[in-house]
Amino acid sequence: SLVAPHPGPLAMAELLHLDLGLTIIVGLVAGVGPVAVAWLTSKFVATRVNVEVPEASPEDLKVIDRPESELPGFWTSLAPVLLPIALIGGASAVAALPVWRQEHSQLATALEFLGNRNVALMLSTVIALFLLARAQKLRLTDVGRRMSAPLETAGVIILITSAGGAFGYMLRNAGVGDAVKQLADGLDMNLILLAWLVAAVIRIAQGSATVAMLTTAAMMQPVLEAAPPPYNPVYIFLAIGCGSFVLSWMNDSGFWVVSRLSGFTEKQTLKTFTVILTTASLAGLVVALVLSRLVPLTS
Repeated sequence: SLVAPHPGPLAMAELLHLDLGLTIIVGLVAGVGPVAVAWLTSKFVATRVNVEVPEASPEDLKVIDRPESELPGFWTSLAPVLLPIALIGGASAVAALPVWRQEHSQLATALEFLGNRNVALMLSTVIALFLLARAQKLRLTDVGRRMSAPLETAGVIILITSAGGAFGYMLRNAGVGDAVKQLADGLDMNLILLAWLVAAVIRIAQGSATVAMLTTAAMMQPVLEAAPPPYNPVYIFLAIGCGSFVLSWMNDSGFWVVSRLSGFTEKQTLKTFTVILTTASLAGLVVALVLSRLVPLTS
């Protein structure tokens, strides 16, 4: 929820007029705290919730029997994930170094093109498909056949993302953003805390983290324009991202993915996954508040 290429951060960066590379760097750094808290919470929960390990059939374990020579290497497997982050980060670094960009204009132009989020993600997809075809010795027609189900899933994600953005703009045009601004002015509330609360309420009410991110970002954007905070808006970005995954329960598709794939009951999932995500979300809020004071990132 904090780092591209997740669709939520990608759209939030655009809505809040933030540099995508900056959001990746800050998201990775700020994410260390919530991950550490989630790990400690996991250890605490594991001693108090008894969950039997589900039995696995030989069919489920057949990938383990494959020789290492038939599997991609470690760095090769990570390439589709790391490449877009590296390219987008490189494009942001070029934009932040205008003198170097003038001295190496052709190289800078190439880096900016490759660092475009659409180009970077497309290259990553091509590499992933190539690795799949080489590892399983698939023909182009076989790859196309296997792509049908993932493309169907991606289409649903695109629809959810679009609907979430449209919903956010509808709320903004209806004056909800101005109402939030007036509420914040009246209560003298910290904008980071306000952004987290709005995202958390929307997340708990309808379940989707992506919709919560896009809706809250669209609502907070006019607030930031009317009263720019004394710190970089990337911390509002962090607060929204952290608020969007608080208190996962039955209306969240991720809740059911974890429950079904792990063999947990609904009660066990609430005692484990929901608790861990909520503590990580609260830790992320604290990290955003602290970093906004210590490292405001203002020019």
